[in-house]
Amino acid sequence: MLPVIKQKLFATTLAIIGLITAFPSLAIPEWISQKQSLHFGVVIPIIGSCSLDPTTSVVTSPGNICLGPGSRGHYQIYGDANQMLEVTLNQVFDIPEGINFNPVGRLVNNLGDDMTAPIAGIKTRIRIGSDGILDVYVGGSLNLSQPKNSATPYIVQYDIEFIKG
Repeated sequence: MLPVIKQKLFATTLAIIGLITAFPSLAIPEWISQKQSLHFGVVIPIIGSCSLDPTTSVVTSPGNICLGPGSRGHYQIYGDANQMLEVTLNQVFDIPEGINFNPVGRLVNNLGDDMTAPIAGIKTRIRIGSDGILDVYVGGSLNLSQPKNSATPYIVQYDIEFIKG
């Protein structure tokens, strides 16, 4: 009788292992939420450039086209705790409108990782925190290559890409 009990336990163990490996998609899918939008302050619609620091939100504008105060963008990526991600902030280059935005990011988790993503379009590897959250702060440089109509609002949309890495 003893060999039969061992055989049933072994079969039950195989069935449970089969269930766990048959459904690997039970992991939490990553998603992003905007907490604060990026803003350069008042932008004078002339040719020139300005930048916003993703750590301090300080606006620097040699030609005085951006008259702060500004606010950095803040996003949170949610997913499985401690999971490695590759995060990319993509450049916006709108030739017809003469607008170029090169985002710079600061990536922070609760594990003590605090990284700068200094080059638009380049992947930065970092872990989601043990709380399942990765904070992404966005600043960057705004360049206007032609004068703009001051009565027209301009909205620049940029992409934050993230994949499991």
